[in-house]
Amino acid sequence: MKKQLLAGLTSLLMLSSYAYAELIDQSAQRQAVIPSVTETVTSAVIQVNQNDTFPQEIGEGYWAMTQTIDGISHTVEFKDNHIVIHQFQCHANGNIDKLPVHSYELEPSMSGMGLKREDGTHYSELKLIKFEPKKSLHLHQNFLANFELRQAMPNGIDLHYIYSPNLAPICPKS
Repeated sequence: MKKQLLAGLTSLLMLSSYAYAELIDQSAQRQAVIPSVTETVTSAVIQVNQNDTFPQEIGEGYWAMTQTIDGISHTVEFKDNHIVIHQFQCHANGNIDKLPVHSYELEPSMSGMGLKREDGTHYSELKLIKFEPKKSLHLHQNFLANFELRQAMPNGIDLHYIYSPNLAPICPKS
């Protein structure tokens, strides 16, 4: 009796897994017809509703953040499938100190691009909101791995950048 019950359950599980695989296959076929990136292009401004990669032009030059975070200015660059974050401490006397650089591997995710640390953990996700090549960049960042940041900003943070051909921060005016 137990053998028959076990055989029946095994058959049922196999049928369920085949049916599930069939559903996944049908879903993938439907999604193949729908583009993964929906863009609205108006006078060279790209607004992205859903994406799994960033436009290639984002890797040209540097992007200086228009706001500071805890008094630190940030300038980022996208190169070699990484985001490189340059940090600067701007002083009232006009001096600028370069702080440690952070680099995260970019990995396509369901909602944008995941930032992966060297140890393989996913730090956060970036979603491209608006992009104007060589002019402006608007990203939304949600934190995954850092509990304190996730708790402090449960809805993430909007990040605004201005294009720069050279590595330079935007320092607040005193």
